[in-house]
Amino acid sequence: NLKFTLDREPGNLEAKKMLDDYKTQGTDDNFMVTNIAEEKEINTFFRLNEPEVINNLSGDTTDDKQVFLRLRELRNKW
Repeated sequence: NLKFTLDREPGNLEAKKMLDDYKTQGTDDNFMVTNIAEEKEINTFFRLNEPEVINNLSGDTTDDKQVFLRLRELRNKW
C-alpha cells in the first residue's frame, strides 16, 4: 500500500519514511502497526483532497467520491 501511495503521491515524505522504516524492521514479533492519525498521513485513500493525488489522476475528480473511485480503479489494476 505504501508503494501504491508513493506511485500516486511521490512527494509524500511520511509515506517514504514509513516505507524505509518498514524495509529496515526486524523479522521478530515486533512488527509495525499504524493508527488512524498515521494512516491519514500515509494512505492515499485518506488523502483525497491532496492536490498531488488529484493531479495524478485522469477522469472526473470533481469531488472526493470521484477521486476515491479513480484511485480504487487504479489500485484494482496495480
